[in-house]
Formats: sequence, C-alpha cells, structure tokens
Amino acid sequence: MGVRTPIYDDSNWYKKGETMVSGSVFYDGTVEHIDTETFCSKLQRSQSVSEVVDIVNGVSGFYAFIHNLEDKVIASVDHIRSIPLYYSTEEAIITDNPREIVGEVDPAYFAPVPEAEYLLTGYVTGKETLCPAVNTLEAGTLAIIDKDSGNINIEQHTEYHPSKPDKSDDLKNGQEELKQAISQAVERLCVVASDRPIYLLLSGGHDSKLILSELVKREYDPVVALSFGPPDNSDVTMSGTIADAVDVERKYVEYTGDTWDEWFRSDTRKEYCKLRHNMDFIPVHWAGPALSELDRRDELPDDAVFVSGQTIGSIGEHMPSKEQVRTRSELIDYILDNHYVLWGRNAELSSRMRDRIDRNLKTGDDLDFIPMYEQWEWKERQSKWMSQDGSMYSFFGYDWWFPLFDKEVLKAWENSPREDRRQKRALIDISETSFNQVANIGSALESGRPDLTDILKRRISRSPVGNIAGYVYQYYKQSQGFGSHPLGYEGMFGPGQPGEYYCGNQNHHSYIAMHAVDRMSFSPPDASGVPKDCELSIEKIRQLPRVTDRN
Repeated sequence: MGVRTPIYDDSNWYKKGETMVSGSVFYDGTVEHIDTETFCSKLQRSQSVSEVVDIVNGVSGFYAFIHNLEDKVIASVDHIRSIPLYYSTEEAIITDNPREIVGEVDPAYFAPVPEAEYLLTGYVTGKETLCPAVNTLEAGTLAIIDKDSGNINIEQHTEYHPSKPDKSDDLKNGQEELKQAISQAVERLCVVASDRPIYLLLSGGHDSKLILSELVKREYDPVVALSFGPPDNSDVTMSGTIADAVDVERKYVEYTGDTWDEWFRSDTRKEYCKLRHNMDFIPVHWAGPALSELDRRDELPDDAVFVSGQTIGSIGEHMPSKEQVRTRSELIDYILDNHYVLWGRNAELSSRMRDRIDRNLKTGDDLDFIPMYEQWEWKERQSKWMSQDGSMYSFFGYDWWFPLFDKEVLKAWENSPREDRRQKRALIDISETSFNQVANIGSALESGRPDLTDILKRRISRSPVGNIAGYVYQYYKQSQGFGSHPLGYEGMFGPGQPGEYYCGNQNHHSYIAMHAVDRMSFSPPDASGVPKDCELSIEKIRQLPRVTDRN
C-alpha cells in the first residue's frame, strides 16, 4: 500500500533520504543544540519505533518530522504543536499541509459542526479539522503508520500535568525551578540565534519584557525590540519605555485603519493564508503588516531570528476557581462560556459544543477539576492558536524561537504551585525581578497591570446580577458600534462593515474567522454569510451562503 509523505512548503524542511525535519531541538536539561540537519541524520539512523521514541523522549525544542522505517512511517510534532502535521482519514498520507491530502477544498464541503466550533473559538478541537478527510496530530503526539495496512496509531510523548493545591514548602522550590527553566530557555535562544540579530516583539506586558531582560543580562548583541500599533496605544508607549530602560534599539511600525485595509487587500496576505490554509485555526495576522512594512523598507536582516513572548503561563489567565467548577458539568459550562464566545449560539449548538468539550476533556480527580481545565487549554487553545506565530515568521523567511513555550518551562510550570500559576503570578514576579536587575529605572515602571475595567467585568459576571449586567452591557456595546481596537483592526472592514453584523459581543477574531471560512469578504465588502442576529446554529451554517473571495 505504501504511505505518501508530500511536503507542501519545503522551504522550511530539511530532507535526507526518506527522513524530513523542520525545526531543531536540544538534549533535555542542556543547552546542547541539535540543529535541523543533525536532528534529521540522527533520526535517519534509527531503525525501529523504539529508537525513534527514545530520541523524542530525550529532546526539547520546536519541531516536526516524518521518518520512514522499513515497514512503518513515524511522524511527530512537539509539545506545543508549533509546526503542525496532518494526516488523511481515508488513505495513507501524512503532510505539512491539508492541500496535499484534499487539494483546494470548496468550503461548501466543510463539516458543519467543526465549522461552528471554528467560528465560535477560532480553532477546531481534538484531532479534527474543518475537512472530514483531514485530521491533525495533536500537541505532544507521535503517529505510527503501517505501510502495508495504512493503519495509524497515535502515541502521546509529552503531556501537561499541572500540580494540585499548594503545599507551603513547595512555593519556594516551584519558583526556583521555574527561574532555572526560563534561564535555560533563554540560553537556548542565544545558542539558536548564534550571534544573529534577535528581533523581539515587545509589548508592554511581562512576558516579552522578561525575555528582553534575560537577553540584556547575557549581553546578547544585537537585540532589536519591535513594536507596532497606533502611536497612542498603551502597549506601544510602554514598549518604548521598556526598551529605553535597558538601552535596546527599538523599531516601531505605526498601525492605522489604512494599514489593515492594505494588508487584507494585499497579495502577500493572500499568499500567506494559502500557505497557512486556515484548516484548523484562524490565521495569525497581528505582526503581518509590520513585517511586510519593514521588509519593504529593507530594514530586516536576512538572518534575523524572531521571538515573541507567547507563553504557556497564559493558561493561568483563564484558570477557574474551585467554586466555579465543582463538577465536570460546571467545567464544561465554564469552557463553553469563556472560549466559545466569538459569536452567539442557539441551544442546540450549545449542546453540540458541550459534547465536543466533554469528549476532549481528560478524566481526572472528581474532587478537583481545575487541572482538567488546564490540560484542555494546553491541548486546545494554546497549541491550536497561541503557539502558531511561527507560521508568520516562516512565511517571511525568518527563523524563530519561543523561550517561554520551551518544554522544560512547560514542565516547571506544571510543577509550580497552583496559586503561582493563577494569573501568571510566578511569571510576573520573575519578570519584575529580572527587569529591575538590568533597567536604568527602578520599580516605578509597572507594565502589564490588570486593567480595572477587566477586573470589574470579571467580578460582576460572577455576582448574582451577572446575567442581567451582561445583557445591559451587550446592548450598550451594540449601540456604540464596533469601535476601535488597540492594533487598529477596524481598518480591515470594507465600507459599511461590520454595521448590522455587530451585536455587542464580537471582536476582530469573530470577523477574521468568518472571513477565513468564506462567510465574509472585506474587499469587496460582503457579509451575506454572517447571521444578522449574530447567533449561530447548525441550520444557519448549512443555509447561509459563502462569498466569492475565500482568501
């Protein structure tokens, strides 16, 4: 029978014989780098499944690979699925892009339930994609495909097991382990970059500030901070203050409404979406206009290594309290109400989504459902969406590395006391300490502080008047119109958009999701596939039309 292993975009893959690798790794617990070519050679010498599994279990990095044995094909993605792989549900094919399995898919053939989930969350959960003929390897998994039968067996090589309630004697040890893991992760970044310029996407938050501080401690040179957005945006102004405080060069790209209009009309954006394909999560656009503009100005060196502050710690920003998730049913409701929110949903669709959440939840301690939530977010939101910035940097031809998504940072994070994980408290403490050690100004600089409006919204939503307040707030938002976004995303809309297709709860991700599945076009403006009442149902997904320009 044989197994097909086509690579759609071979610019980011190294091939030796019948072994293909994208990305690179380190030996666990070390800063000994195994570059792409060496990793490929190491895999190629492996003659059995057990040898390959031993290699995977002993490394940490950002990678995907496909390796041919005599009777099997083995493929794997890393602990955060930073470089996705896809396999056919109908024949023996594994690849980096669903187009190699199904060609140019007519969105009319998307499965309605996964599409509904995609529109509600921005991604498809579990192993499914929008197309029934295509599945994806989930985070931390390894696929073994038999060449004779085509049967596929999926094994888990890395899992996230967050610790249970805190023990007082674990507090100090947990934070020390996390500090050491972050320090090693930044050392690994320096090794990967190897004197090449590091371009760090610097916001006003704690995560990118931590990486910058650790690079400054190591006197790595050159480091360039990159920020973008409207000039009066708080992240933009704070990023300038942070960069000045540690005496690091900063490049800034102004975002306006015209910036997004030009980006969504551009051939560059269309080609990126075609390469990225949108099959299981919405395209990552936020840095696109900045990279395109700096590329146009010829201000980006060819050997730049891009870094962002995306972190496994952001799981803690959504962690429920024990009172909110006393039962599995309450946990399902919590996930539904906090993550399936880009559009409204009718009762039948809500029931279907609850079933999908339940199916993808692990079994666990019936007295403590918080770890089950954290595992769900790692496997779904983090690996399907938050870890996918690399696709944009790769598209523009640049290497990248994500220190705060390092596997050993993941392991240290899972061992941190729960209250240290909540709202990223441990990460924030480490970030502030590290920054104050290198900054030219003291602790008077406070970045990433919780927004008072967000705090009040959370507290009111959990109070007895939460439901009533929610309806009032939604009506108020609807009456005010879509308004503005800190990065100026409102510029993506065509004339008259979103107009009547805004009901108070939608954000830019809502419309990007509709755009990605051909329900909405920004240029020319067409929203005929969007429900005017902003509420999704399976029936509407089957009946509402597609628009002409899927890209």
